[in-house]
Amino acid sequence: MAFTPELHQYFGIETLGSYVRSHEIVEVDGVLADVDALFRRRYVCDCTSCLECAADGHPAGDCCHGAEIRVSPGERQAILQHLSGILPYMEPAPRQALEARLARERHDPTLAFCHPVQVHGRRTDLCALRRQPNTDCIFRTVKEAGGRPHAWCAIHSYLLDCGLPLWGVKPLTCLVWPLALVPLCDGHLLLTVHSLDSYMFTGEGRFHASRPCLVSPPPSAPFVYQTCEPDLRRLFGDAFYEHLLAAVQSGTARWAPAWGRPELWPGKSSAG
Repeated sequence: MAFTPELHQYFGIETLGSYVRSHEIVEVDGVLADVDALFRRRYVCDCTSCLECAADGHPAGDCCHGAEIRVSPGERQAILQHLSGILPYMEPAPRQALEARLARERHDPTLAFCHPVQVHGRRTDLCALRRQPNTDCIFRTVKEAGGRPHAWCAIHSYLLDCGLPLWGVKPLTCLVWPLALVPLCDGHLLLTVHSLDSYMFTGEGRFHASRPCLVSPPPSAPFVYQTCEPDLRRLFGDAFYEHLLAAVQSGTARWAPAWGRPELWPGKSSAG
């Protein structure tokens, strides 16, 4: 793509463009890694730090609240395949509602726990997990452990107890959170984290980007690249993860996009 001065100006005033220019970025195997987000930010999910007592007396505030969790066709079928095992891990009310829909949706049983995504009232070819009336995910449940309430995922709990892998059944959106993948205008992929600095271009809401696990993690929490190592290896491969560590440890020079360097504009040399 030929970046004219006008295109440069356009991307220069975008939030994403400003973020890339003002943050340390290293390029690893064609992926742009946000050094601050991955290597200087601490993160751990303990299922308790985000929970607060809501007006109705129930624990609320975790990332399973209010999110639109989109699922792939393969994940829909995998959840359906394991549904009989997942149901006992669910809260009574959403379980009963799911079972009632299951009896009705015989042509497509996955609609018992999924619904088509609509954008401005128009149906798309995407599906998301259903939510409870309070907007909690249908599979979200709360259990007491150590005298404190913990938010749990019924799918996750079932798979762990059965010794089954999470990938392919639990939605990818949930598995890799808080990692965010953002396509850039020049074809690169930015690897960062949902945060108050990035949520406007990562597709996350301010509520989820401001969860305590991200905003105020314990000082002893691992860094994001450590906590999310299995996810990074699964998404990009083992070689990428090793190259990522090497790039940061070696102090690789900061990546600079061509659309952020006026000297690379087409015709710049002739224009003087």
